Order: sequence, then structure tokens, then C-alpha cells
Amino acid sequence: MTYKWRSDEEIENMVGGPKYFVSSEKEKEWVRKAIFDNERMVLGICLKESNKLIGTVNIQEFDWINRSCHVPILIGDKTEWSKGYATEARMMALKFAFYERGMNRVWISKIKQRECLLIKFNGHSFFFFAYKTH
Repeated sequence: MTYKWRSDEEIENMVGGPKYFVSSEKEKEWVRKAIFDNERMVLGICLKESNKLIGTVNIQEFDWINRSCHVPILIGDKTEWSKGYATEARMMALKFAFYERGMNRVWISKIKQRECLLIKFNGHSFFFFAYKTH
């Protein structure tokens, strides 16, 4: 399923980073490696009603000295966009990063021109800024 998302140009443009061809076999290999990767957590975002995979959330790039990490999120199923699933997944990932992993800082990236994202979490407001540089 996720290899189709990686093959979608609109989704790839949102994700950023280098683009490359992804086959279903290459994606299966990536998933197998991600399961045992101790440097990051790759989690599926599934609908409660059907258990259908609609996206992924990663908790990665841990900096244990400065207690920070990166939490990118992708809703790859376009029929589920703008329904609040990414926000819910991000809240769960933030809770995990702050309370279970002891992070003090979590950064996200959202590829849109001069986008500011406000998240309210546990009575605190967090502003995230990302600027597209190319």
C-alpha cells in the first residue's frame, strides 16, 4: 500500500527529500528493515473502524543529549485527508515523545510556503515553523 503513496507525485512533493522509484518489493524490504530499526519508530496510522492503513507517523532522529527528535507524519490515503487524522496521530506521537521518551523538543516539517502550525497540547501551545527553501 505505501509504495503507491510514494509513487504519487502530489504526496512525494509534500514529503520532500530525494525522490526515487519505489516498487512493491523495495517497499517490503524497507518495512522489514524499519521493524528492527533501533534509531527510529515507524508506526502505521489506521482507522479504528476498519483497521485500514491510511498513513504513517515516524519518531526519529533522536538527539539524546539535547532531548529532541523529529516527528514526520504522512496521510497517504487522499480520501482521508482533512479529517483530523494527522492531528490526532501527531498528538499521540508528541505525548509518547515527551512522556515516554523524555524529549524536551520535538520538531516537525511541513512542506508549504511559510507555513506556521499551532498545536495545543496539555495546556501548552507549540508553534512550528517550516520554510520551503527550493
